[in-house]
Amino acid sequence: MAQARYRPPVSAGSGRPGCRVIIRRIVLAPFHLLRFLLSLPLRLIRFLIHLPRNIWRLWTRGARGIVAVEQQIARLWRGGKAGVRLLRLYFPRQEVARALYTRLHPLRLWHGLCALRPRLKPTLWDARPGLAHIFRALEWARQYRRHHSRFEDIEALRSILYADDTPLPDEPLQPPVGLIGRRLSVRPRWGVFLHGLTRYSGAQRILEVGTGYGISGLYLARGLLENYPVRTCLLITLEQEADRADYARKNFHQLGFRDIVDVRTGDAATTLETALKDIAPLNMAFIDGLRDHDTILRTVSQIKRRTRPGALIILTGIHSSPEMARAWRAVRHMPQIAATVDLWQWGVLVTGQGPALHLCARL
Repeated sequence: MAQARYRPPVSAGSGRPGCRVIIRRIVLAPFHLLRFLLSLPLRLIRFLIHLPRNIWRLWTRGARGIVAVEQQIARLWRGGKAGVRLLRLYFPRQEVARALYTRLHPLRLWHGLCALRPRLKPTLWDARPGLAHIFRALEWARQYRRHHSRFEDIEALRSILYADDTPLPDEPLQPPVGLIGRRLSVRPRWGVFLHGLTRYSGAQRILEVGTGYGISGLYLARGLLENYPVRTCLLITLEQEADRADYARKNFHQLGFRDIVDVRTGDAATTLETALKDIAPLNMAFIDGLRDHDTILRTVSQIKRRTRPGALIILTGIHSSPEMARAWRAVRHMPQIAATVDLWQWGVLVTGQGPALHLCARL
């Protein structure tokens, strides 16, 4: 037997309205119209009564909205000013511009091609006295990850320096010491290169112009101490800023280099001649931080007069700006220069009789 389908009940109000509903609406339409017309004055009176309260409510809400918008704008303005301040403080604009100039310079490709010459012809490193020491120091620095444990104490002091957030009161933006140290200190690979130059050249008396916070001086002092453990060597380092000199002096004392390192404070133009007299005869000089053409030429000339043939003079940032590149070209053609090695970021001069042999290499 077939099952009957369920049909929901039809409501009375569903469907189209009937004739009675239509007649009722027509009959009652005047009544509803009259009631609406009679309620208009009451509604108008009620609107006028509540109008001040509504106006006040809208005014207060608008004022609160305006205050909230002003507060947000003030917060954005303060945040923008703080962001600009932090950007000026922590963003190394000069370092980025110098890095872009160094990395993207058209002569970098030519320098790379010239660096293939001593690699294809290794006998060039024996053409002048002192070039062999540079070659061995380059090989030593290229493998610095294998013997990084030798410099763990120096790198520990570097980490402490980078983590130092003490502000400098003399600076307008008061950057922390760690930020300045990160920008001034040499990288580990270049520090190992300095150590290799000191170690393989057998340098006994070294002059450093531009101490900074003493990271590069620590690598130089370590090489001196490995060559002459009886403390007959000497490192004189010059620094213009007194706070940096004090920080570097503390680092030297902490690693036990107090007897072989002499940190002197003052302008290099006034303290250089005295330091050269005290340290003569000079075996190696490291010039860091000088970026003026005339100052570099004058400093190299003074140092060159106090050195013996085969001494090494290292310059930093030789391609960091057009002025430094011009100074490097002028230094290369100075008299009593036996050879020059262009490492693109650094330059090494070997004193002696000319004509000078110019080489390029990559670290």
